[in-house]
Amino acid sequence: MKRRLVVAGLTTVWFVATGFGTPPPPRPTHVYVNSNSVDINTTDCAFPVKIQTTGYGIVHTMFYPNGSRKQTIITQPTTRVTFTNLDTGKSVSTPSVNLTIIRYDTAGNMVAKTSPGLMWRIVVPGKGLVAADIGQVGWKITFDSNGNIVSFDPISSGIRDGVTVAKLCDVLD
Repeated sequence: MKRRLVVAGLTTVWFVATGFGTPPPPRPTHVYVNSNSVDINTTDCAFPVKIQTTGYGIVHTMFYPNGSRKQTIITQPTTRVTFTNLDTGKSVSTPSVNLTIIRYDTAGNMVAKTSPGLMWRIVVPGKGLVAADIGQVGWKITFDSNGNIVSFDPISSGIRDGVTVAKLCDVLD
């Protein structure tokens, strides 16, 4: 009987100590963000161009055990960008289904940001591929022990045309 009381007492102490000890790390979060933005560009072509982005994104955030952000991933499974000549109504569009990955160190400093995948791909019937940004773009940051930036290294691979409205003037005219 005495042994049972000792075991029960130690078990209770263990449960209380671990129950009120270090809290578990925060659970990952997932937030849906709808996009329906419109911008009008009046400087790059001889006519106004409407740039409309539609779709949704999902922001996933993971945490270190200390509660600081470890990584944020933004996915855009249905995002589409349409460029329209407002004088003629002629338009071209592209899926923009890339993702963005942002990594942090345990102190909360951003240490890398990359966007791999399909950012833009403009294909026009009869002309073929007009412009594309496909692959990976981003940078990696290295800090010293005092939190000062030691290096800032760009990351780039794939087709990097740098899609701009000015590159689409001919196909929208």
